[in-house]
Amino acid sequence: MNGAIFHAAILPMIRWFLVLALLGCGALVAGWVVGSRAALAGGVLVWGLHLLVWVYLAATGRRAREFGRVQGHSDRFVARSERNWRRALPFALLGGLLALASAGMAVVGGPGWQAGASAMAIGFNVGAFAVEALAIAGQDRLFAEVR
Repeated sequence: MNGAIFHAAILPMIRWFLVLALLGCGALVAGWVVGSRAALAGGVLVWGLHLLVWVYLAATGRRAREFGRVQGHSDRFVARSERNWRRALPFALLGGLLALASAGMAVVGGPGWQAGASAMAIGFNVGAFAVEALAIAGQDRLFAEVR
């Protein structure tokens, strides 16, 4: 696969990610307002979105290693790809866990626990989605340089 095809495939990724991030934040807000079933659905949706980003960054990092080895790029190319992945990893893990914890509090805990956990999950996930969007854009710029 040449760089132009890969670059054209990434642009829809950032668009889909932004749409799904807005949907995930809306689902968390709906879970906060409505209650347990909406919170459970929102928590699972947000966890799945963070998992998708983690897999995407891991896969593009692996592709960067292969691309650097085959085409003889410097180690800096691979290091930048791994740096993008490492920057987004804690946010993806904590954002997904907070969303699932918020859903669990909505099902098991009382309204006070659910409201607090949902507020914390919403606040953290907005920032986590921003960091993940920057990591995806960084991967896009990285592969755009070599095409």
